[in-house]
Amino acid sequence: MAGVTLLQLTSFTNTQVWESSFRCDADAQPVADDPINFVETVAPPALSLLVSEGSADDRSLQANLKKLKNLCGSQVAKAELARTFGLEDVIGADWPASLPVRCP
Repeated sequence: MAGVTLLQLTSFTNTQVWESSFRCDADAQPVADDPINFVETVAPPALSLLVSEGSADDRSLQANLKKLKNLCGSQVAKAELARTFGLEDVIGADWPASLPVRCP
């Protein structure tokens, strides 16, 4: 199901690389309470660089993420999400008009 999932990490002091992965073994069963259970094999794994300190260039993104976090448990408009995070080329017309914001 399309939506936004915000993950909260424990604090760290160094730069970290986070990569999603797929459970590809034939008998793998989905875990219902897994907050990353939305990952599908139709897309490549996400690769992110996590830093403990943001830069001045990140302030706008940090502010937008904070606004999104305030929507946890509710919905965000697809158009607003696409515009705010520059995802117009990713979020297509086939997506629902509003998306749930999940914060496990």
